[in-house]
This record gives sequence, structure tokens and C-alpha cells, in this order.
Amino acid sequence: VIKRTNLLPSICGRVCPQEGQCQAPCTLGKSLKSIDKAVQIGRLERFVADWERSSGAAEAPAAGHATGKRVAIVGAGPAGVAAAHHLSLHGHHVVIFEREERAGGLLPYGFPEFRQ
Repeated sequence: VIKRTNLLPSICGRVCPQEGQCQAPCTLGKSLKSIDKAVQIGRLERFVADWERSSGAAEAPAAGHATGKRVAIVGAGPAGVAAAHHLSLHGHHVVIFEREERAGGLLPYGFPEFRQ
């Protein structure tokens, strides 16, 4: 269910600022007048993603019917990978160009201080 709207829940559950983006607008937290009582989206994302990975339950989604369209994506960071994923689900042939040796954007190298 989580992957319907978030391709990378393990990453987002660890590095995204859920307190402001998810928990602050949470209606449960608002009704209880406490952000600490809001649904802990980041913790749920981490738990489910970690369980899926450790249990071997992850399944690769099937690509959509080929459209004959080709798409180039520059950058294999989280946004580029997510874009490639969604485009391939719609049947487009996707090629990702990345200048670094590894995909993941800043994730494999750590986050610079201005991003924290």
C-alpha cells in the first residue's frame, strides 16, 4: 500500500522531515492537539520497507505495454529513479544517465550540511 504513493519508503522514512510534511497536517494529531500523537508516518514507512526487504517479499513490478517512446533521465538520485520507475510502468523505454559511479544521488555519499 505504501509503495502506491512512495516508491522509496525506506529512504523517505529515514531522511525526509515527516514532522512537518506528514505529522503536522495529520488529522489525528490535530484532533488530539499534539504532533507527538499524530500517526508516525516515517516509522511506519521504515518498518514496512525493512520488513519487506528482510522477508524477501519484495516483488519487481511488471513494465507496462511498450509504447515505443524513449525517455532519457539525467541523474540517478531518488527523483530520477522514481521517474524512471513510473515511466516504465507506463510502457516507456527509459535510460538513466548518471555521472557518479553509483546510483542514489547524495544517499551513498552522505548529505551535505546545508541539506540537513
